[in-house]
Amino acid sequence: MSWMKTTLGEASTFISRGISPKYLENGGIRVLNQKCIRNHEINYDLARRHNIELKKFSEDRYIKLGDVLINSTGQGTLGRVAQVKKEPKEPTTVDSHITIVRPKNDLFYLEYFGYAAIAIEKTIEEAGQGASGQTELAKSKVQNELEISYPQSLTEQQRIVAKLDIAFDEIDSLFELYIYKDQLLKDFKAKFLGDFFNTRTFSWIKLEDLFDLSVGGTPSKSNNDFWHGDIPWYTSREINHKYTNDSDDCISKNGLDKSSAKIFPKGSLLMGMNDTAAMKMSILNQEGTFNQNITGLKPSEGIEVEYVYYALTYLKKSILEMRRGVRQQYLSLKKIKEIKIPLCDMKLQKEFINRMNLFETNQSLLLKNQIKIIPNIKCLKSAVLSKELQKETA
Repeated sequence: MSWMKTTLGEASTFISRGISPKYLENGGIRVLNQKCIRNHEINYDLARRHNIELKKFSEDRYIKLGDVLINSTGQGTLGRVAQVKKEPKEPTTVDSHITIVRPKNDLFYLEYFGYAAIAIEKTIEEAGQGASGQTELAKSKVQNELEISYPQSLTEQQRIVAKLDIAFDEIDSLFELYIYKDQLLKDFKAKFLGDFFNTRTFSWIKLEDLFDLSVGGTPSKSNNDFWHGDIPWYTSREINHKYTNDSDDCISKNGLDKSSAKIFPKGSLLMGMNDTAAMKMSILNQEGTFNQNITGLKPSEGIEVEYVYYALTYLKKSILEMRRGVRQQYLSLKKIKEIKIPLCDMKLQKEFINRMNLFETNQSLLLKNQIKIIPNIKCLKSAVLSKELQKETA
């Protein structure tokens, strides 16, 4: 069997980044972003809308059946690959952080090209992370440096795809089992939240009546005297857990004085304000400060911050509807102050917290198992792909 090796440039009829969208809420053209590409699948539900009247683009940038989409910027996202396996239900493009690679129909059985791209994901990631620490995948590298192997026979490609489909379905079923268990716990948690807040009578109190609220700030990045201090300084990307982890940066007292930020005590609640970080929350595990994309809520006596954290989680969907903005949606400090939460007595707050902590303990155990199994699943997929696709060239 004759095998070939070629660059993606030679294997494709079209390679291009997507567009810089002019976003709108409804109508327009569907546009995919990097969040839409995960686990070699395309999640169209996470797409946004582009105003085609404000910014037109060539038809080549509409994704087509067989196209491979490559996340091309950002640490942790760069290199993720997915193939368009079904004709999109509506005109769809991608934003400028994704590269479209369109295979030559005469060279490839389309699904084979998708698997071949997945097989070089690690190489793609490394190509976008140079010595300078850059996290950008240049079009020239996609065209000229990334290579795939393939049998010249389309029948052989189809045979390989059939084998890989079976193997990947079995591997993915292991992962889906953990996803199912995780969703089951989330459903139980959501049901308990709903039952608790929907079956009792509460006093609804504005956050500004319960907390001292303040938006953070950022001192000059160019002044080294403002940094490398001992005051933890958080950004919205770091408020991913119920309690904060160690911050990536610490500022000095001098830096704090030169910004609008304030030190908040341990136990304060941090809330993201902008775009996808809106309503991300963490409780400070030590005193610290934060940037201008976060609102800090300093609690008063007589209220459990964990209770407020869960109450806001329950209200998250309705709170997100309060966001404003087109290019970037955000929650203003004024809107956050006006949010009302259902308040009960301290005894009931503590009972509620204990029950919620039980759910989270079970989720944590499941997550630890996922952390162990996911790398094994990825290694298994890589091994299967290597066996079938990394053949000697003719």
